[in-house]
Amino acid sequence: REVLSVGELINVFSIDDLNKADAIVDINRLKWFNKQHFAKTDPSILSRQLVDSCKHISLEYAQSVIELMASRVDSIPQLIQDCPYYFTDPVVEPVDSDFLRLFYGRLQLVDIFDKASIRLILDKLQSTDMRVTSNNLHSLRRAISGQSTGAPIAEIISALGKITVLRRLQAAI
Repeated sequence: REVLSVGELINVFSIDDLNKADAIVDINRLKWFNKQHFAKTDPSILSRQLVDSCKHISLEYAQSVIELMASRVDSIPQLIQDCPYYFTDPVVEPVDSDFLRLFYGRLQLVDIFDKASIRLILDKLQSTDMRVTSNNLHSLRRAISGQSTGAPIAEIISALGKITVLRRLQAAI
């Protein structure tokens, strides 16, 4: 096992195993270890840390972001840096997209705003004349997050909340 708790480290540590050779530090390996521990940390602790770092967000919102992103990042600072769309609206170029307009219209009608309802909208659009192509999903992701990659789009939309997503879609359309 490579990832040990503090208690386990204390139990296996022995001063007899130390030597005089220079230590070799692999930053990428340290980040990997940090990611493993970050993903195993109690989400309520991480949520409070996120609120402390971004004072303008609620604990409930922080919990939804942590739930989605804890296994994808290795620290709160990395989350804030790599996923700024959770904390501020991205600046996006307006897009002339029938798909975004249809998605926006259907999203307005949703009462229960969660991953399942968002996936249902996408499935219904897929079954109509409006094909849910990779270009359409890319446009949706860019309008919502300003980025080309990230967590599954339905999960991002669900975490951001209906008001934020509708505002961002309206700005992009």
